[in-house]
Amino acid sequence: MFSSDSIPQKAADLAWSLWTELGVSGVVRNHADTMVDPEPLLAVTPTLAGEDVRLLEQVLCWCAAHGDRINTVRLTTIVDALPPIPRASFLSFAATINAVGGSRWPSEGPPWSPLPRMRPVVLPLERVALVRLRARALWGLGTRADVLCDLAGNPGGWSTASDLAENGHSKRNIARTFADFEAAGVVIRQLRGKELRFRLAQPAALGVVLGGLPTTCPPWTRIFSFVLKLMEVQALRNLAPAIRRVEANTLRDVLLPMADGLWLKRPPGTRGEPAAWELLSGWAEEQLSGFAGGSLMERGPHRLAPPAQS
Repeated sequence: MFSSDSIPQKAADLAWSLWTELGVSGVVRNHADTMVDPEPLLAVTPTLAGEDVRLLEQVLCWCAAHGDRINTVRLTTIVDALPPIPRASFLSFAATINAVGGSRWPSEGPPWSPLPRMRPVVLPLERVALVRLRARALWGLGTRADVLCDLAGNPGGWSTASDLAENGHSKRNIARTFADFEAAGVVIRQLRGKELRFRLAQPAALGVVLGGLPTTCPPWTRIFSFVLKLMEVQALRNLAPAIRRVEANTLRDVLLPMADGLWLKRPPGTRGEPAAWELLSGWAEEQLSGFAGGSLMERGPHRLAPPAQS
């Protein structure tokens, strides 16, 4: 039976699986063959974790040990784009990260008191899911390593600077990187109308250099935006039934194009439905369960694949 309490639990399960892949002391690894993207994950973790203090302490330990592998400029861009409540949650949590790790990430308010005891966290760079961090070990924290990973995750398709800019790097830096890569023969350029598109010249060779590529390389910035919006469904539970129905229908209209953009099952129709919130909640739980369990990551090598035609 559906319970709206499962929505925040599934969100926490997703965070646990991804952070366990990055090396924290967790049990379940549902994303071992999925490219993990640390900055968008870090930005939303305080919201996904909710009241899970153990997970937050594990993330603090990871950041204290490996925070120098995080691109601060990209992290700041991603955090600035968050909705107000998740952004405030990150800024508050980041004050403690800065206190234990010596980083200078955007933050607000005081750190936790007392500060938790930091434990060592081994970074399992050999895991295929950590290809972004391996790329940064080779080419540094700048735009180049991430652009190469984004292109490697889409080996048969073309990408524009605008496409990749949604991942947190500036369009100008990406365009400059494309120009350098083209000059070096790393990418092939195609002009389509007025739009310049690029793809890797030898994706298999890059995969060898990077020590292998995961099967699935999902667009995490878009996925986490969707997940945060799914979590808003649970926030409606305490409203009066009539208001909740109206708000659920409004939220459904926002979620529909987001689901379409990720090739996911569409939310159920809610207009005129007395159980609009219950219908939307059940669908939201289903999507979160798929993300947390990794099943939605198995449908395509680059992004979530289109659903089968009925």
